[in-house]
Amino acid sequence: LDVRWSSSWLSQHEPLRVQDLLGAYASRNETASVELSVPPVWEYAPRDSFRIEVTLDVPSQPVHYVPGMWEVLKFAWVQYVAFLVPIWW
Repeated sequence: LDVRWSSSWLSQHEPLRVQDLLGAYASRNETASVELSVPPVWEYAPRDSFRIEVTLDVPSQPVHYVPGMWEVLKFAWVQYVAFLVPIWW
């Protein structure tokens, strides 16, 4: 199995820096919508920080994974041993 990535982003940005990674992530065209379910409660006293709670609903996405030969052989060996050890014992 030969897997080749079509993106050359990593080769163009070596050494990999967090700023470059976040910049590439921020440049994606993604949208978000906010639905207000509870009216906000604000305190008018000045503060140095604030707390926010966010609930994200991320839809499921298919992930295609093809195991390598050694992974399949290891799984087959474990299944073989798990079947035969109780019989021989």
